[in-house]
Amino acid sequence: MRTGAQNTPIPPQQLHALFTSIEKLEADTIQLMERENAAVESRDIMQSNDATLHIAIVPQEHYERDRAPFDPGRDVLKVMRHYHGESRGVFKGCDNGVEARDSTFQEGRAISRFFIGDDWLVHSYVSHPFVVRDGEGRLTISEFTDEFARHLRDIQLIMDDSGIHGPFGVLVAVKNLRRNPKLEWAFSNTNVASLVRPLRVERVSDQGLVDRFCDKVRSVSVYGC
Repeated sequence: MRTGAQNTPIPPQQLHALFTSIEKLEADTIQLMERENAAVESRDIMQSNDATLHIAIVPQEHYERDRAPFDPGRDVLKVMRHYHGESRGVFKGCDNGVEARDSTFQEGRAISRFFIGDDWLVHSYVSHPFVVRDGEGRLTISEFTDEFARHLRDIQLIMDDSGIHGPFGVLVAVKNLRRNPKLEWAFSNTNVASLVRPLRVERVSDQGLVDRFCDKVRSVSVYGC
């Protein structure tokens, strides 16, 4: 591995990770999505009266068995900006890793939960990714595009700070589109918008990923072609 003017030997575990097949990366990303969605829903910690956004990320470094887990900080705690707004949350321990939750006063349930596993599997679960503006009757598709892109950039910042360079397997879906009557009219033909298959990207914040998913969401809404 070239580092400046020097050649540095690649550690065996890192070399092994480089040969992980795209098929395995895809399968593990799908499995992560299913596992963490089920884990969150079984804990009953999220608001469940609206649509939900789900993001599963498997970095190449997940396959490096000697890779140290994410360090949430000790004297100075690391924070993650919540999906909604500018507030930030600290990471707290949970099963198999750490999570940052944005809880509300509504039964103490969260409107977003961001998880980093000890094995560098990453998952985000967001309630209320869209709203319908009262008085306007407008679905906030453009606002969703901006917020979704910003959230992926925030995740990439965490990866960069931790020395996790990818590439990444990423799977994204919006579910329960017809759960809320205020939203149901906007998605009359489907309850789910998904990429179907994970994408392999060099950076989580890849603009092509953002455009592809947001185009999918728009296409199944009342604003679609």
